[in-house]
Amino acid sequence: MDMPEPGVQLFNLPPKGKVWGGLLLAAVGGLLMVDLWHRHLIAGVAIFATLLGIALTLTGLRELARERAVAKEVQRARQEWQELEVGARLARANGTGVARFLQARGYREYAVRRWIGQQLDPGARS
Repeated sequence: MDMPEPGVQLFNLPPKGKVWGGLLLAAVGGLLMVDLWHRHLIAGVAIFATLLGIALTLTGLRELARERAVAKEVQRARQEWQELEVGARLARANGTGVARFLQARGYREYAVRRWIGQQLDPGARS
C-alpha cells in the first residue's frame, strides 16, 4: 500500500484542519527559526515550514469563506425557489438559458447554479 506524498496529505485536509494545521506549522517553524537565529544558524527547513504553514492557513481560510458563500447562496435559492422556477421557464422560452438568468439574479457560484439548473430541469444539461 502506497502512502500519499506529505503535501497531498496536507492539502487534502478539511478547511478547518488546514487553518489549524497551518497555524501550528507556521508557529513551530517560526519558533525554530528564531531559536536557530539566536545560535547564528539559518535552517531552510524552518523557513520552509513557516512559509508552508502560512500558505496552508490562507488556503484553509479561503476555503471556509467559499463554503460560507455556497451555503448562503443555497439558502437564498431555497427562499426564492418559486421565483426561480418561473424565471427559468421564461429564460428557456426566450432562449437565454437558465445559467444566464441565474447569473443575472446574482448567483455567483458555479456549483450552486448547476444545482439549481439540475433541480429545475433534471433532464436538461446545465
